[in-house]
Amino acid sequence: MSGYWSEEDEYELAKSHKFDFEFASFEAKVMTLHFYKTEELKSITLWPKERVELNLGDYSIIGRIGISLYESGKIKSCEPFRPTIVKTPIGDIEAYDINAIGIHGDKNSLNFYEDGKIKSLITSRNSITVYSLGEDKIIHSPKKVRIYSNSETLDTITISIEFSDGKVIIDGKYEYDIQGNKFEIKNFGEKTLTLSGDLNK
Repeated sequence: MSGYWSEEDEYELAKSHKFDFEFASFEAKVMTLHFYKTEELKSITLWPKERVELNLGDYSIIGRIGISLYESGKIKSCEPFRPTIVKTPIGDIEAYDINAIGIHGDKNSLNFYEDGKIKSLITSRNSITVYSLGEDKIIHSPKKVRIYSNSETLDTITISIEFSDGKVIIDGKYEYDIQGNKFEIKNFGEKTLTLSGDLNK
């Protein structure tokens, strides 16, 4: 009988498994595998220490936590290990969720459509300024907050960005047409990265 069994002990006993996908071939220790009713693989949850390299078109992404898949085997989502610049319809944005918990690989912060285009992402690294016709500029930005009033540590509140039917949706409720608006992407608290959109000139 044992009085204490650590995660490290469990990790050392776990066996590595090989996976071969269109976008990656890797060997890793996994915690869970989730399947569709059709028995196609739906998601992989990695052990916390594991990292995998994913080659997704123009992107080479080091992934953590896990990945999810469409029934076709195309990648549906992943969790970047470090801030990763991705090209979006409004400019280059650093995809990275500093608050990713890592319970399972079913849902992750960087999501793709089945054709490989960016569907949505979470960023803790960039702010987005929207310039609309006849309106003042609107800024969407991560925030640094104190969870406890006497705490010296600041936590980051991220922003989510989704692309659907020619629109960008920020934090699930602020919706803008991509055409006819300008979008300025900045490093959080720093310099401008890109300026996109035509604002009807």
